[in-house]
Amino acid sequence: MMLMALQQVHMKRLFRVEFVFLKSGHSYLPCDRAFGSIEKRIRKRESIATPQDYHEIIRSAVKKKFLVVPMTRDDFFDVKAMQNEISRRSTTGFSKACQLVVSHTYPEGYIIKNDYNLEDVAADIIKNRLMKGRNGYTVQRFNLGSVQLACKYPDSCLLTAEKCQDLRVLARLLGEQAKAWFTALLDEQDRLRQRRLCDVAPDPQEEAEEDPDDIVMDYVPVS
Repeated sequence: MMLMALQQVHMKRLFRVEFVFLKSGHSYLPCDRAFGSIEKRIRKRESIATPQDYHEIIRSAVKKKFLVVPMTRDDFFDVKAMQNEISRRSTTGFSKACQLVVSHTYPEGYIIKNDYNLEDVAADIIKNRLMKGRNGYTVQRFNLGSVQLACKYPDSCLLTAEKCQDLRVLARLLGEQAKAWFTALLDEQDRLRQRRLCDVAPDPQEEAEEDPDDIVMDYVPVS
């Protein structure tokens, strides 16, 4: 998140981004009430089978209706390209920070603040340099705005054959709308599996391992 903020500053889309960490015991925010309303709605549902079910629960959690923005693979980017552009220096004071600031006044890194003052007082801040080397900052030497980010998930994650079979059994027990969603998912898995079989020989070890980034969650009843 810090690198994404610094990239936006380098691209001159933003001039300052502040990340504020509240003190223990004083961390209640208005959004916490919204989360509580959503949790109550979830508890009242007997079953949740598709992402669309979650969309409707969140949207109707309050009378004013929340705006739900579904995200797709195109909304997730791989930041490894930016990580390759920064140094790996140790950071002092990060764990006790009250604020982290990304600003156009310090484009070579970010600022750590141990207070909640609006101004960046030199005596109360720590500058953490991300730019490699010891030379002075120039756009030519350090510009995350020029880094092209690839899609994090260019294709669907391949589920194991066992998990797909479990989903096929589960789909038979669901309503028509949920069944249609599961059918589309499994059809996509079949196409992806066939394409991979055509490209390379299957690896039994890869097939047997669970993928921690599976896009399909294991739904459990909410008590």
